[in-house]
Amino acid sequence: MTNSPEKSQAWTRLNRFLAECGLGARRKVEDLIRSGRITVDGMPATEPGERVYPWQDVALDGIFVSRIEKRYFIFNKPRGVVCAVADKYDKTVFDLLDARMKRLGLFPVGRLDKESEGLLLLTNDGDFAQKLAHPSGGVVKRYDIRLDRSLAASDIETWAKGAVVDGKWVKPISVNPLNGQGGKEWIRVCLREGRKRELRVMAEAHGFKVLKLVRTAIGKLEINDLIPGEIREMNREEIMEMTGIGGSRMELDRQCQPLVVTIDGPAGSGKSTVAKGAAAQTGFRYLDTGKLYRAITLYLSEMGIPPVENESLIAALGNLELKLEGGRVLITGEDVTEKLHTPKVDGIVSLYSALPKVRERLLFLQRAQAGPPGLIADGRDMGSVVFPEAALKIFLTADARERAKRRFLEQSERGEGVELEQVLSVVMARDRTDSTRTLAPLVIPPNAVIIDTTDKPAKEVIEEIVLLIKNTMERVENAEEKHVF
Repeated sequence: MTNSPEKSQAWTRLNRFLAECGLGARRKVEDLIRSGRITVDGMPATEPGERVYPWQDVALDGIFVSRIEKRYFIFNKPRGVVCAVADKYDKTVFDLLDARMKRLGLFPVGRLDKESEGLLLLTNDGDFAQKLAHPSGGVVKRYDIRLDRSLAASDIETWAKGAVVDGKWVKPISVNPLNGQGGKEWIRVCLREGRKRELRVMAEAHGFKVLKLVRTAIGKLEINDLIPGEIREMNREEIMEMTGIGGSRMELDRQCQPLVVTIDGPAGSGKSTVAKGAAAQTGFRYLDTGKLYRAITLYLSEMGIPPVENESLIAALGNLELKLEGGRVLITGEDVTEKLHTPKVDGIVSLYSALPKVRERLLFLQRAQAGPPGLIADGRDMGSVVFPEAALKIFLTADARERAKRRFLEQSERGEGVELEQVLSVVMARDRTDSTRTLAPLVIPPNAVIIDTTDKPAKEVIEEIVLLIKNTMERVENAEEKHVF
């Protein structure tokens, strides 16, 4: 007994077939079907789910259509053009393409309003476009936004809570100050929603106006060196992998929420040494917050500004241009890394570090360092204040005299003429200041793993921390498997 043609031949739903012909995403082709413009074997088709077999003729307005080669392009949309194939009033992204490109049946995926700019995908693959554009696809989009005024830490927290957009509460995956853009009015927002002008609506809801909005990434696909108006082709495998279509929700979220490991502890407990070692072994980024506080101490003390909050100090912090580049610390373009560990800075850094305005100034810069594949940050309030949601928190401790010996050896190697008892006095004074200050005192963060380094070589502590990181990553991945969609 032979099978009938219908049973032996593969069929495709009409809406998917039309999308594969380059007539648009699912929603657009369904409108074409319902409008009566589509026929199958000469008969009007009205149902998007109607079956289409390989031997059947499908036509739009009497013109036969067929599947075309799928093409995928990334495009840097300039400001002032709209995301449409055609528009009566405004220039579109397709007006910027040459005649050859216009014949490919491409259409834009997702939204970027006229005044926004940045990464946009163009394709003739309707099925791919549907998966990418719909929030259920879980694909994360990243935006860099310049606002009309500076943000305080409280503003970042408010943004992170979300806002009502089109009658629905929309909450970003992450909101962080953007380091390196020349001002505190820049933020980076990651989200997966695709509602009209949602970031501008969100800004207005929180009392801000958007001056510039740039989409810089879709999943792991980044705009990088693509200049405005430039287009570049990619193959399907590349674009599927980079956008993360089909990945788990938690995996996609980590593109904007990388694993953060905090290592806190008192002076001389070995934080910097083991954090650097663990970062080298895991490939994670490393944030030495001590350098930042020392840099501000150096900057303010050299200006003759005492460790007291007054107008002079606040004005100086407002003018400070502080950057981290490859482990080096720059103040107004000058590399000051070698000036940070001196007896003078050692003796006064805790006084400046205790000032609320100083800590607030650095909070933005510290949080902005988090990025894939992960971050290891050492300091005194990393797990309690700066990264309270860190996946792994570690607290190092050691006997005060042991910590003083370590600092004494470091300073002696640098040729500094110091005595052990002098260093011990500084270490104990720093402990008192750090643990008793009102703002962000040195405490053991909740759920932190405590490691006593008194009798342990640095190599052993690093190995212990790397193992903790691997176990944490496995725990996160196991939780992730339960959320695969």
